Amino acid sequence: MTNLWGGTLCENIAQALARIVLARAEIRLARAGLTAVMQVHDELVFVVPEQAVSTVTDVVRRVLTAPVPWMPGLPLACTIEAGDSYGGAK
Repeated sequence: MTNLWGGTLCENIAQALARIVLARAEIRLARAGLTAVMQVHDELVFVVPEQAVSTVTDVVRRVLTAPVPWMPGLPLACTIEAGDSYGGAK
């Protein structure tokens, strides 16, 4: 018999739910014309013209923090960074 430590189980459930939330948001963004060029763990990366950064930031923030239908009270937040390169946005 294998023992399962409760902390590991909770972390795996939380990570799975976070992945579902992010994937649904990515689909909504793609339908709005914002296709991510890369995903790294819990990050979505977009390439947009410099003059569109402010508008895209607003749209991405709104979509990523929108309530999810299966848990409407879930508090969602995001951090958005911009730069001339992926490393520059870190």
